[in-house]
Amino acid sequence: MLRDTRRFSPGARKLAGVATFALMALGGLALPTQAQDKTTIQYQQAFAPSAADLPLYTAQAKGFFEEEGIEVTIRSSQDAANAVTLVGIGDADIGISYPPDILLAHAKGIPVMGIWAKYQINPMGIVSLEDEANIATPADLKGKRIGLTPLPIDQTLFDAVLDNAGLTRDDVEIFNPGFNGGQMVGEKKLDGASAVPWYEVDQLKANGMKPVLMEYREHGGIDFPFMTLITNRDFAETNPEVLKAFLRALRKGFEYSKEHPQEALDFLIEAEPALNRASQELTMKTVAPMRETEATAEHGLGYLDIGELQQLADFLYARDLLEDEVDAGDVFTNEYR
Repeated sequence: MLRDTRRFSPGARKLAGVATFALMALGGLALPTQAQDKTTIQYQQAFAPSAADLPLYTAQAKGFFEEEGIEVTIRSSQDAANAVTLVGIGDADIGISYPPDILLAHAKGIPVMGIWAKYQINPMGIVSLEDEANIATPADLKGKRIGLTPLPIDQTLFDAVLDNAGLTRDDVEIFNPGFNGGQMVGEKKLDGASAVPWYEVDQLKANGMKPVLMEYREHGGIDFPFMTLITNRDFAETNPEVLKAFLRALRKGFEYSKEHPQEALDFLIEAEPALNRASQELTMKTVAPMRETEATAEHGLGYLDIGELQQLADFLYARDLLEDEVDAGDVFTNEYR
């Protein structure tokens, strides 16, 4: 059921996505807990667990974190903005978030920094059904009911696609389905909705439908490393070797899960038994090509392309999401890889 049909104003889009940092007053930055010569790390997810997290769960199950002297607590979430806030106030040591939200957080004085790219491309776009609206190009958006998430980058990339096609928001009906847009496309309540391949698109496939994804980056949007591990600046300054150890273990988890995918799925399902194995296997196959590109072949897994991230920062500034210009090199680093 469509819960909110309000249109998004530019001001609302600018403020959405990064939670208030007033929580800072609730407590200072917590240092990692030392227990039996191990460092306990609180890892904050952006969403619920899935096969997109196989390297993390594999590293946990195979003892790669333990080998590095680390004990990791994985905390799931249903709010993509949570990790930035929780890492910023020191409630979590490491988390994951979208680069645009990280840049917006930096601009607000939240002391977070990106340290590892989970995906090398920006796969966001609009999903529709082939036998229904079949939105394959921006021109197909005209007159359609489109659901957008409240994420600032989603709103802004959609506007860039409209601009590139000579369209405006008056040419489409825009709704706010939260993060349930893909489901509502499947229920025929929306013609199209914001999507990423491993979530909304795979869910529709799993239900026997034929989804079509029109990616923003191919139609006037911008490409950048999507989903980035973050940490608190103070934590990084006082615990650089802990971060390096965590990323070494995560890399081992990636390599093992790539070589032993079915065993890696076993680890995930054992840790999260409510997950459906068949759908998670689909997700595993979907995300695999997004982790490794020519850039990672040259620079290594988790590489953050500072040039692309600078283009993103400039894009956000040009579209008034950032009030001032930001140097991406001050917000993202490859130092701990």
